[in-house]
Amino acid sequence: MRARETEAAASAAQLLEEYDASNFAWASHVLITACEQRERRMDELEAMESVDQLNQVTSAELGRLRRNCTIADAIRRLAEIAPDVDGNARRGQYLSYMHGSLDCPAWGRHYACGTYVDARGKRRSPDLQGCPRELRRLLAAPFCHDLDFVNSLPTVASQLDALGLCHSNHLTLLKNYCANRDDWFADIIAWHAIPAQVDATTTAKEAAKSLPIRLLHGGTYAAWVTDFGLRDAGVACGQGLPIIHQLEAQIKSAHAATLRAMRARCPQWTDTLLHRKRLKKAGGRPLDGIPLWQRERLERRAIASAFAVIIQGYEDACLMTAVRVLQTGGWIIHSLQQDGVLAEPGCLAGGVPAEPLAVLTDRASQVLYDTHGLRIKLIEKPFHVTSRDDPAILEIIRGLALPLPANGEVPGSPLLASTASRPVRPTAQQMFRSKESGAAAAARRAAVLERHAMEATTR
Repeated sequence: MRARETEAAASAAQLLEEYDASNFAWASHVLITACEQRERRMDELEAMESVDQLNQVTSAELGRLRRNCTIADAIRRLAEIAPDVDGNARRGQYLSYMHGSLDCPAWGRHYACGTYVDARGKRRSPDLQGCPRELRRLLAAPFCHDLDFVNSLPTVASQLDALGLCHSNHLTLLKNYCANRDDWFADIIAWHAIPAQVDATTTAKEAAKSLPIRLLHGGTYAAWVTDFGLRDAGVACGQGLPIIHQLEAQIKSAHAATLRAMRARCPQWTDTLLHRKRLKKAGGRPLDGIPLWQRERLERRAIASAFAVIIQGYEDACLMTAVRVLQTGGWIIHSLQQDGVLAEPGCLAGGVPAEPLAVLTDRASQVLYDTHGLRIKLIEKPFHVTSRDDPAILEIIRGLALPLPANGEVPGSPLLASTASRPVRPTAQQMFRSKESGAAAAARRAAVLERHAMEATTR
């Protein structure tokens, strides 16, 4: 079975990530075919942008074309790291994940190893976790299902009282938000007159959804308005939607209370984490040389960042438990998605088909409560397709082809060379047992990333 294997007791995990070779070739072909027209149109739009002549339509068009450049770069990197197509007409790479970050090893989320910064300044990794979501669906949807926790981080944070880390008085509005998200979204969208489509990739609901999550991470209401270019509605003057200001105040109290509780439980770990966050937020400046008023602001940001790590750790523990439930039910985990997974149905012992997702997601939710004391729901999101002619796939391809040619036709999918006789790559478990091949795969990935880093520094 072409399965990844999660080592729960280790700080690193390795899984076999696979990509549909036909859609891979189709996306590459479309992006290359559209390249000249795309660059010419971007030059026109960026000239307009430089003199502030873009309107809502042309601004969205420029955003879409820039995103296509990001996708073209991502698929080029993937082609170098995963060059071979096997007998299942899939490309693949054995991808390692590290648990936590440099600030906090072995706690927090699992992140794909090896990252780069794209042309828009966003940190990415050449894999299904770090690539743009349109590309993720193109490459994995033909065989994978997308399983996510519902409202993951807010749901975990709203139950910090059950974990003994925060009094429920600090969580009343967060609990209300988790129970009535659609009402909150409607109020936020109406108050700020958010258009149905904010930009090329963000809907009104997604913009509204990001506000509470930003507050959990220490962001501000005002910065959210500015970043999305929304109607201010009094936020700059300390007004805005009253319940959001109240939520922001409660979350700040929850930040401080949770850090106090963690310090009481694990004093050295908490102090080390907080100190590292202070240094990171200081940006290399000596802490002693920072003025008091700036130091107070830095302390609030460091506490918020440490709080995010804490709740991400509980979220990740739940995810690893859900992974084990899915694997026990016969599902192959192909990618960790921070608050979810991409999984393919495999087989149980004796060739019995994998258990239905509806059974496993309900079971996972119960196991999560029994194991971690948290009520968090695992669901399947719209992702999987049964045909490459699925409207969702065709819509993505049309987006990659922009600017469309005059006749509106999208370049067709190139024929894929016969792959039936090519060996299917070994399982992740076999890779773990073969240190030489595992080291070779890691070395090739590292070499590609290093070469791209050197190219970036010489530009």
